[in-house]
Amino acid sequence: KQPLPHHLTVPYIIESATTTIAYDSAQENTVINKYLVENGVILDDENDTSAERQAAHIVLTKHPRFWAKHWSLHPNSNRCKKWMRMQDRFRREIETVVSSTNNLPLLPTVTFEGDAKASAASSAVKKLLRELHTLENRLFAHLEFEKLVMFPFFIYEKNQGREVKDALNDLIENHAELEVSDEIYSSLEQISSDSDSYNHIKENTSGSILKYVENLETHLNEKEEIIVGILLRLSPEQYKYYRKHIPWKYKIRY
Repeated sequence: KQPLPHHLTVPYIIESATTTIAYDSAQENTVINKYLVENGVILDDENDTSAERQAAHIVLTKHPRFWAKHWSLHPNSNRCKKWMRMQDRFRREIETVVSSTNNLPLLPTVTFEGDAKASAASSAVKKLLRELHTLENRLFAHLEFEKLVMFPFFIYEKNQGREVKDALNDLIENHAELEVSDEIYSSLEQISSDSDSYNHIKENTSGSILKYVENLETHLNEKEEIIVGILLRLSPEQYKYYRKHIPWKYKIRY
């Protein structure tokens, strides 16, 4: 268990908390502290039991992105470590794809044969194709685990509210939209060997690729906001039951 870093309890959060939470002054501090501990928070100053400060911690940890960004602070952080490692790997691969897409050169009106610039452009396109294939193949192995193991467990075995169940089902439906389109692949393959329409197709395809990775990044963020909180809050018995039902082929990775 780690103290909540001081920079996460800045005054504007406390001000927001006091206007958001109607604190009952008659409520015992032990009740509030119990809630904080259950949500992975230990006050960095044990002598500070002010209602405003405690309320600030509650507002802070209830924010959808808090544990998605600061999961490593939670006492149960090991539950998320491998899964979040995969999420972060996708973000690094997204950065690589974005960089390669933005760095595709423009060409003068030339043919690929015997032209150094055209040859370099062809190599850059082929590199981008490899990066997209790598990202998509690894992504769908990850999505398979979520669709077949993780999400069904949380939907059917864990007592989730209707809102969370609907969100998980929406994420599963969204998986089909995370494929790189055939149009993107065919366009890249075309301009890797034919310079006649390279510049025009390159501009259109670059926009499609950047839109794709933007949607993927949104999907990763939305997923973390839901999954991280569920994993962290499972009771020891629930987490043990969850791990028991993960097939062996996934256990090493997750």
